[in-house]
Amino acid sequence: MGQVEHRNSRNSGTKANKSVGGRNGVNKSRSNVGNSAKSSVRNDSGSRVSRANADADRATNASRVADSAATQHAAVEPPEGLLYGSNPVREALRKGRPITRVWVSRDKNDRISAEIISLCQKANIPFSKTEKAYLDRMCFGMPHQGFAAQAAPKAYTPWQEMIAAAVENGEAPLLLLLDEVEDPYNLGAVLRSIDALGAHGAVIPKHRAAPLTAGVARASAGAWEYVMVDRVTNMAMTIDKMKKEGLWVIGATADTGQTIYHTDMTGPIALVLGGENKGLSPMIQKKCDLLVRIPMQGKINSLNVSAAAAVIMSEIIRQRSIWSTET
Repeated sequence: MGQVEHRNSRNSGTKANKSVGGRNGVNKSRSNVGNSAKSSVRNDSGSRVSRANADADRATNASRVADSAATQHAAVEPPEGLLYGSNPVREALRKGRPITRVWVSRDKNDRISAEIISLCQKANIPFSKTEKAYLDRMCFGMPHQGFAAQAAPKAYTPWQEMIAAAVENGEAPLLLLLDEVEDPYNLGAVLRSIDALGAHGAVIPKHRAAPLTAGVARASAGAWEYVMVDRVTNMAMTIDKMKKEGLWVIGATADTGQTIYHTDMTGPIALVLGGENKGLSPMIQKKCDLLVRIPMQGKINSLNVSAAAAVIMSEIIRQRSIWSTET
């Protein structure tokens, strides 16, 4: 593939400096107390204390068991090929993804359920009306809205194809590289913004990052069906390869670099965003051609990764629309 033109002709400015981006039981004996009534009171009091301590221990153990069960339940994620939620199921059917069966709750008789059933009939996909409790078990308690489907896992697409698709449409490539974004709901929200704002795809690492799961599908409201996603072993090496293809690599940080409103982002860009807790790693920051930030006015100096992605992509689209009208 030929290199994307524009990288060497642009003025990237100086490269930003890297930054940012843990009873005793009291045994008292009084030999001078021989009163049996007092002794009885003491024995009764000690018995009450023992019972209270035993009750407290049982309550503590029960709380630990409940916390452990809740943690284990929260960690359960439905199988990769299982879609749940009205939008993910509907968009998978619209996109023509291979689906073996669809389940619809018996209490669903609205427009969305009618459309999903119609799409199944047109594609000769078996569907069943079932009880909500059955869907609850199938989706491991996740919010399914009365819909589930067994589908082939979403296929990954090489990032080179994203560049080729952009060039074919006469557009400057805009790819998002997500460095260790571990929350599937954040990943899904980013994919939804990519589809809405017209970027050309996302690249995620194979390790220490959320893969494409049913939770991602639901968080994206089904938009992931229309977004190309690649999964790479080494993000740093991928950045080097993207530079050779002519992309400018811009890293988003919380408080380093120039603002997005003073940065020319009209050319071919790979926008890198860091994970929820650590942001961009120092190594990835070094790989970037320049670092940018969103100017913040409030008390909190950063945005959630999905919100930051939407803000920066919006500014890129704004700049490109102005540039295209002036040329």
